[in-house]
Amino acid sequence: MSDQRYPTVLDAYWQAVKDREANGIEGLVTDDFVEDWPQSGERIRGTSAWAAVVSGHPAYPIVSIRRIVGGGDVWICEADFDYGGEKGVWRICSVLELSGGRIARITQYFGAPFPAAEWRQGITEAMPA
Repeated sequence: MSDQRYPTVLDAYWQAVKDREANGIEGLVTDDFVEDWPQSGERIRGTSAWAAVVSGHPAYPIVSIRRIVGGGDVWICEADFDYGGEKGVWRICSVLELSGGRIARITQYFGAPFPAAEWRQGITEAMPA
């Protein structure tokens, strides 16, 4: 994770995600909490819907936080979601918006791995894993 200081509510949220704590975010989020997934066009509204998604997920990933950066009420988290098997590790980017020290909104983007384009060989370099 980043060496920058960030609100402890973010650690608690990501621990709940890692541990698949279906009811683990109730005290961490605002009453009108929403989580948006723009790529699939879905919105999770409230903690009961969030808990249902977490507990009902058929292939729940192993979650590893890469870094958290931001300031004030807006924080960005990069994470790896390891689904195993053919799906493998996806890179996740989450925009977390706080209100009153609690999480009010999360916008989460999911990126599947893909090979680098051949035409960029010699221009780019491989990122460390």
